[in-house]
Amino acid sequence: MFLKRNALKALMTRAYKGGGLSVRNDGVGLSIGGAKWCVYFIHGDIPKETLGDLISLVGELPAKGESYVADKNGNQMEIFDDTMDSPMDLNGEKELTVLPLVACGNLGVLRDPDTGRIVPVPVGCLHAIDFGGLAEDEETPEGPFGIAGLVEGRFYNAALWQNSRMAYSIGEFRSDDQGTKDLLASLESMPI
Repeated sequence: MFLKRNALKALMTRAYKGGGLSVRNDGVGLSIGGAKWCVYFIHGDIPKETLGDLISLVGELPAKGESYVADKNGNQMEIFDDTMDSPMDLNGEKELTVLPLVACGNLGVLRDPDTGRIVPVPVGCLHAIDFGGLAEDEETPEGPFGIAGLVEGRFYNAALWQNSRMAYSIGEFRSDDQGTKDLLASLESMPI
């Protein structure tokens, strides 16, 4: 798995205690997500520790063709929509560069190397990635790719990493704060 176990557990717990943790079984794999992130594991490739972390929050996994949102009040079943794109279904369009900086205390920064466009993402989602945790026979993921479109009907994708076992997608951070907008605009004009 190319995500830090404790970071993924923290993301799942925050979603569970916040707006809800989405869990979906499409028959091929299991999708787990919050408001700005989604991880998809092919069945059989989710590490048992991570599966245990998930079950400790939600109780039981959805059956094939089921999905629900879990929070501290229980699991609310949702209508299963098989037309939703999971991170595994998305194909990389343009590779982005991860810049080694944090903006405004909570933003990770990606950049389109061709246009210079800055793509802000939640830093906690970005820092969950760890290629050092790959299984011995697991390939290094490709990405981050910038892909336009909704991920499972919840958020607009900003960046995607994927290999043959799993995919991880994070959403673009959007702010109405003028100071944040000005800072991000100034980063676009800097040669970093």
